[in-house]
Amino acid sequence: MSHFVVDERLDRTLLGALERNDAAALRSIPREWLHSAGSETLNWVALGGAMQRARLKMELLDYVPVYRTPAGTGGGWAFARWR
Repeated sequence: MSHFVVDERLDRTLLGALERNDAAALRSIPREWLHSAGSETLNWVALGGAMQRARLKMELLDYVPVYRTPAGTGGGWAFARWR
């Protein structure tokens, strides 16, 4: 999910919207939140759209914000499956 600098707010917002299958919430994520981790976050959005079309529901298995430095660098690691 987020990387370079961990953004738990972005990660948790995205994961919650994916779990709820909430396309409006995904579209409402402010673009400025996506600058640092935009590419990875948008991959999850695309996956959510594909899974919604396939009528599969996301189950969040775990989310781990991994910090490498006191400055907040690292990544948000998410583990999920769709059924």
